[in-house]
Amino acid sequence: MNTGIMDLIHGNMPGSKPRAKPPRLYLGSPEKFIDIDDEDVFQKTTIPEMEARGWNAISMEPQHLIQPVPPARQHDDPVRHYLLGIDGRISWPRARPQHHILKFQKRVKPRSSEQDASSKLWRYFHPEGWKCGDPEIGSKDYDEAQRALSELVPRYGLFRKGLYTDIGYESFVSDDRGRGMLKVVNTAFKDAIEAVEPRIHHFFPYEIRCDDGRIAEDYWIFVHRGSVRAIDPIASCFIEKFRDDGTSYFSSYVPWMHTEAAENRIVVRADAMAGRHYAVDDALSSDRPIISAALAERLRPILWKNQTPVPVITRNG
Repeated sequence: MNTGIMDLIHGNMPGSKPRAKPPRLYLGSPEKFIDIDDEDVFQKTTIPEMEARGWNAISMEPQHLIQPVPPARQHDDPVRHYLLGIDGRISWPRARPQHHILKFQKRVKPRSSEQDASSKLWRYFHPEGWKCGDPEIGSKDYDEAQRALSELVPRYGLFRKGLYTDIGYESFVSDDRGRGMLKVVNTAFKDAIEAVEPRIHHFFPYEIRCDDGRIAEDYWIFVHRGSVRAIDPIASCFIEKFRDDGTSYFSSYVPWMHTEAAENRIVVRADAMAGRHYAVDDALSSDRPIISAALAERLRPILWKNQTPVPVITRNG
């Protein structure tokens, strides 16, 4: 058993089955971590003891878990990078339009995975399947990709009546040729992205066709070209999990709707961003892009009420 902070775990509890390599919670540095031998002990004993040492605790929904959040850290002045859209302080009914695009998407039949546009998009950038160390999707030539992707994305989607024209700056839409999900943005979002990163990301015109005869043409299929490995998982206090073969991977437990967790824990490496304005890290989902300060200022006027650029820590090297 390790000393210091690891003593928060008081051995194995009766009836528990210790693993050779239990998940490891890092506390901001390689030397400080907790081996989570027993999840129940971790939640009932370890987390309260960590709270007494200045850490906070948050409830993760819908997993119903409680995880610690480190004390507030010193942020950059000025802030260089943000995570987009993780403000849970506003209740859901007031946070987003009630006419969210996905709610009104009509189901298309028959369905076939061979016709799934999102799967085709993924295979275009990963023709040999995903492999550890895959080059980022930005390695493809822009003009070549624009031509190829234009043949894969849907040109329109069918929607039930009742959908408002103003559906927000960013929504998910069911692929009208399969079961996948594609990201749809409005022109204001497209203009903000292209103002800071011209000819980087791909946008394709997308019509919203409603049962009541309306056609909304102010929307685009958005395919980002900003895959990065910029998050420092140890400095960001991620959990390291181990596979049966002994290899490990890092699991983020920053809940989507907890702004405080991201502000206090997420650490981004400046060299990995390398001047990017919109990037998606492997450790996070595409719903949580890392954006630059310049892009954050352009997006603020068009965000929904619960979407806000959340400052994160940027470290050099």
